[in-house]
Amino acid sequence: MNIFKRINLAIHEEFDLNILSIGLDSLFNHMSVMLVAKLAQVPYSTAWRVINRKANVSPDAVERVLRAAKQIGYDPTQIRRGRRPKSADGIRTHNVALLHLRNNSTLSLSVLRAVEQLLSARNLNLIVGHVSSVDELPQAVRSGNVDGILGYGQFPGLAVTPGIRRIPAVWMMTRYDFEPDLWGDRVQPDHKSIGRLAARYLLEHGHQHLAFVGAGSHMAAPAVADRWGAFYAVANTRAQSVRMITASLSTEFNPAFKHEVDEAAKQISELNPKPTGLFVAADRITRVLYRALEHYGLRVGRDVDIVSCDNEPEMLAELRPSPPSIDLNRSEIARQAVERLLWRMRNGVDSPQVVTAVRPALAGFAEPGLEGAVVGIDDEADPAESNGADDYDTNGNGNGHEHESKM
Repeated sequence: MNIFKRINLAIHEEFDLNILSIGLDSLFNHMSVMLVAKLAQVPYSTAWRVINRKANVSPDAVERVLRAAKQIGYDPTQIRRGRRPKSADGIRTHNVALLHLRNNSTLSLSVLRAVEQLLSARNLNLIVGHVSSVDELPQAVRSGNVDGILGYGQFPGLAVTPGIRRIPAVWMMTRYDFEPDLWGDRVQPDHKSIGRLAARYLLEHGHQHLAFVGAGSHMAAPAVADRWGAFYAVANTRAQSVRMITASLSTEFNPAFKHEVDEAAKQISELNPKPTGLFVAADRITRVLYRALEHYGLRVGRDVDIVSCDNEPEMLAELRPSPPSIDLNRSEIARQAVERLLWRMRNGVDSPQVVTAVRPALAGFAEPGLEGAVVGIDDEADPAESNGADDYDTNGNGNGHEHESKM
């Protein structure tokens, strides 16, 4: 027998064995689904839909089927052989939901634009919804007719069901509390880098008396705590005084907003020694603070310098002089979130949750040795590192707490 006949015979033998293997696997799979359906007390079609991650199955049925499958040790992913199915990348419906989960802020246009471009390049459809309550959750998400969820903010706990938790999810920006996400990964700003960057900027510009104008209590808002802690740690090494001014600044549309900013400006004007360098938590605070400081005899650029945060040009366009503002790199946050969601769609939801922090940027200024944009948040063993409220939608108490350190 010549070499070509031997190769041809070997190919046919391997092909026949593969057919036999796939046939036996299919039979075993069918019998296993029948057993799961019987134990779960649901129709065969329902058990099949749950096991194959199809839509339109009630959360109760999903839970019973999964419990029954676990009881008999059935894992359909372990019996599939041969070529990978077309859905091996996790794409079933070609739909991805982008949920805006914040009541007190708008969805960042840079995030929306980045998500649209990245998903469109992969031939995926984007379903956008604003969710402020359980009732506003899109039907496509309720029924499982999406391949993944991107959330801007914090998913409402009351809306979490066993069925929804089986959908791959990645959350963007930061939680308002110290609790972990019930499922899914998170990509958020690096709040400690933000605090360090602001402190170093003010110190490099010669300021010896500094203040952090935060939003919400640092005891209740983890992002405030992270920014303040890092700001204080750096500033206290060289500054003569470092203070914190706290105000409740949930939204600029709140009738109390201007009054609370005015109270912060009043506190700054009454401090002794007066701070000359201010780190302000958000551009929308900075916009109102400029006029409030002037009302109390402090002019920005003459008596005090400000470094702001969020890099929203529309908020600062009318201010003179225009303050530098730290960029949260939201488009990079969106890119990292999409890439992580695609990974989750391919690999499932069972592996450990991951939190990623994206470093900020300030034009013309950088932290020493921090050229990279993305950092694993567990690089520093800090239990609060994975939480916070990045662009300050928190509801603080407006009590004007101050902290001071003198060298």
